[in-house]
Amino acid sequence: MSGAKPSQLDDMEVLVDPMVEWQQMYVDGWRILRDWFYDPNMHGQDWDEIRSKYEPLVQHVAHRADLDYIFGEIAGEMNAGHIYVQSGDQPSVERRNGGLLGAEFERQNGFYRVSKIFKGEAWQTNFFSPLAVPGINVSVGDYVIAINGVSTAGAQNFYQLLENTGGDIVTLTVNDNPRERDSRDVMVKTITSETQLRYLDWVEERARRVDELSGGRIAYVHLPNTAGDAFPYYFKKLGLGALIGTRTWGGLIGISGNPSLADGGSILASTFRFMDTDGEWAVENEGVSPDIEVVDRPELVAAGQDPTLETAVRHLLEELETSPPTKVEAPASPTDF
Repeated sequence: MSGAKPSQLDDMEVLVDPMVEWQQMYVDGWRILRDWFYDPNMHGQDWDEIRSKYEPLVQHVAHRADLDYIFGEIAGEMNAGHIYVQSGDQPSVERRNGGLLGAEFERQNGFYRVSKIFKGEAWQTNFFSPLAVPGINVSVGDYVIAINGVSTAGAQNFYQLLENTGGDIVTLTVNDNPRERDSRDVMVKTITSETQLRYLDWVEERARRVDELSGGRIAYVHLPNTAGDAFPYYFKKLGLGALIGTRTWGGLIGISGNPSLADGGSILASTFRFMDTDGEWAVENEGVSPDIEVVDRPELVAAGQDPTLETAVRHLLEELETSPPTKVEAPASPTDF
């Protein structure tokens, strides 16, 4: 039609009857698992019976979270991993991020003393450490006397003075002595999570420990993702070395996407699973067993030890004695081109 203009839908509203929508989504969720699960036999379950078993509960749903609970029960009937229930349209409380400084503090002499600063990696956003930024004149051993002008001396918890400051610039009053006199102000941009900083610190500490225990003879390589159990399976299958530790968790079944529910929520079905080279289902719910079993006993870990790592270093040092590396000798440089 000549001269037609697009319809303006920005202000369009739809009246939804939750009870009708919840019933429709219940059936859709059941169908999604039926049609997208990797096994048409549904792991031996009578899927029509499963629908009939849980459907009477839908009429008692009084909140969207109740429907998620039912979905969780149905997902559990699959006896499989990687089946997720994700909430849809329901009220939620707005998160107010507190500020973090990428460091650890201990109460001492009435104030809070910096006991550790995570160095992070300044060139990566996820590893940004506020107190490790060049020009921020704060060191381990310094005292934080005040935050935004509020003394830390009266704070029961250091982080109460950083409430609702996530991502903001705050003023830290610091001193190398526990007193206000001769203190200085430092402006720092806070972060909202220290997870990656602590993870990186853990990895680097493992590398340092391997270097010390082996006298620099063994390298440490950290893989942040081994594809749930795939890497240890292939490593063992190819005989590349000894697996040390405990049996892996047994999660080689995966998702590749499926339709969502009407309100934006979803129930994700496992759409594929791992087969070994003999054509048999493997690893899922079974895991990969180690060649040398080592349990990281809690009391040893709490004492600062790493039993699996230490066993691995001893094992590799023994292998270096029995199977020393062969020196690579380069042939004579070529003269014909």
